[in-house]
Amino acid sequence: MKKNTINTSWDFYLDKVNSFAWAEKVFTKEECKKIIKIANDKGLIEGTTHGESYKHTRSSKICWLMPGDGLDWAYRKITDVVLDLNSKFFKFDVSGFNEGFQFTNYSAPSDKYENMLIDQKVL
Repeated sequence: MKKNTINTSWDFYLDKVNSFAWAEKVFTKEECKKIIKIANDKGLIEGTTHGESYKHTRSSKICWLMPGDGLDWAYRKITDVVLDLNSKFFKFDVSGFNEGFQFTNYSAPSDKYENMLIDQKVL
């Protein structure tokens, strides 16, 4: 016979894990134009998926933007937003960005990035 046990504990803090968070209007219109100009001046290349070109999955132009591209100010802004959102919603132990920011240009109406796993069944 199974004996019922009573839970006598009461947690002070619930460990709520958020699955996403966002910030609005991080960059002004002028800052966005500056980022676009830096990316275009740097040069855009064909975007790939897992190092290979899959036109049926991805069609876009990209470049990687680094702090040394004149974007220290943008990295600072994004750092502040990431740290703020993390402290409010996740509380992860974060240490920095491990790669540059990917700038992606999609041309309407045909460019895209589709998840190849959408049509696969997950067990």
